[in-house]
Amino acid sequence: MSPLSCFKAYDIRGRLGVDLDEGIAYRIGRAFARARTARRVVLGRDVRASSRALSAAVARGLCDEIWACAAPRKSISPPAISPRMAASA
Repeated sequence: MSPLSCFKAYDIRGRLGVDLDEGIAYRIGRAFARARTARRVVLGRDVRASSRALSAAVARGLCDEIWACAAPRKSISPPAISPRMAASA
């Protein structure tokens, strides 16, 4: 696997579809949830057209990792992201 070029000194950025895509955003969300023990996470985005899909992918990664660590996957259903959460994700 080639190194990810989307990680910069103070943020994550890159060309959509080249350096950064929804799959990478999802993995970032999962990794963040795994590395942190925070009870709440604030996820922001800018107004670019791609931001909604990328932030939703990060939110899915966060939720999937939290629920994967909480109990065996077959014993629970992950929560649906509410329209209000999706709009702010």
